[in-house]
Amino acid sequence: MCHIFFFVCTPLQGGVFKMHAKIGQFLFSLYAFRQIFFCAFLATFARTNVRKSFNLKLVFTMEHRFYPLRVTGIVRETPDCVSLEFEVPADLQAVFSYLPGQYLTLRRELEGEEVRRSYSLCSAPYEGRWRVAIKQVPGGRFSTYANRELPSIWQQQKGKLSLEVMPPKGDFVLKPEPSRAAQHVFFAAGSGITPVMAML
Repeated sequence: MCHIFFFVCTPLQGGVFKMHAKIGQFLFSLYAFRQIFFCAFLATFARTNVRKSFNLKLVFTMEHRFYPLRVTGIVRETPDCVSLEFEVPADLQAVFSYLPGQYLTLRRELEGEEVRRSYSLCSAPYEGRWRVAIKQVPGGRFSTYANRELPSIWQQQKGKLSLEVMPPKGDFVLKPEPSRAAQHVFFAAGSGITPVMAML
């Protein structure tokens, strides 16, 4: 176990930034080691007098961890596909904000082993919802669990079931630009329709 500083930069008058450091604990990894050097570079940059003031926040620990989110709904979309909807608390909605086309990573312990799977958000950001669709695939551990076991578990726990979820990620996104062409053409097949649904 080691300690790392993560920084939050806030603008002051004249474009000067003030650096705040907080200490967190995590298992040492090469990824974290790289982040330390990046934060050191950012700290140097933040001391300079920048003409254009802007908000710059780096709290990478919030983006790379899992949060327990309550499952508020499970819908049987097809015989081999269910959709899950999550409730995101008000204090986490900024962390879980997303663009159409991004995905959520879910984590669950199955038979004593940690299993992670990523699924595209099929809800649109303007809806204020976080919903993913999971199609069962042959031999798929998480997809089989989500389709065959999770609905009954959710019913038994009377809506109190939570899953561990990582904030949205992904570069396959559509950034709305109203000033440009108003028409788009999408091609998708099978479960590949899910990220496109968020773009409509």
